[in-house]
Amino acid sequence: MKKKVSLILILILPLLLILLSIKLAAFDLSFYKSEFRKYDVYNGIENADELAVNLLGYFKGKSELNTGYFSERERMHLMDVKNLLVFWDNVFYLLLFILSALVVYLGYVGWYDKIISALFFGGLLTLTLLIAIGLIVLINFGWLFTSFHLLFFENDFWLLSSESTLIKLFPAEFFYDALLQ
Repeated sequence: MKKKVSLILILILPLLLILLSIKLAAFDLSFYKSEFRKYDVYNGIENADELAVNLLGYFKGKSELNTGYFSERERMHLMDVKNLLVFWDNVFYLLLFILSALVVYLGYVGWYDKIISALFFGGLLTLTLLIAIGLIVLINFGWLFTSFHLLFFENDFWLLSSESTLIKLFPAEFFYDALLQ
């Protein structure tokens, strides 16, 4: 029983931390603005900040998408992205609940050593995964970007023209930097 609970903790921790990292990056308006400056987005889209605020509100379910700036294909992809973020958010809170319950249980039965070792090895696994992802980003970001979209999206709405608002707003380098931050 101790080993099973410890193993579950070890496996949950990296997922939880990676999902937290995604949540923090996906909703960080200052990161968006910094990237917009870095990649001269304001030159092509003067209201980039307004669009970013609208997208963040849309992804959080707090506002409707301002459809006037996006094509039908872009709107469909944004809906897919929103659904993915909502799913990941639900998984995050479920994993957080499970992790908390297991830590409380282990503490209640006095297995403090199992809590410490599970968190240590979960941290090592997290670090290993992050290093692997970082190396893949550095070696072949295009492959990772494409693989991500093929894995998480059931359609090809993510394949957009270089002239689309979304691509101008979020060039591939935006996602490269987001993964390495």
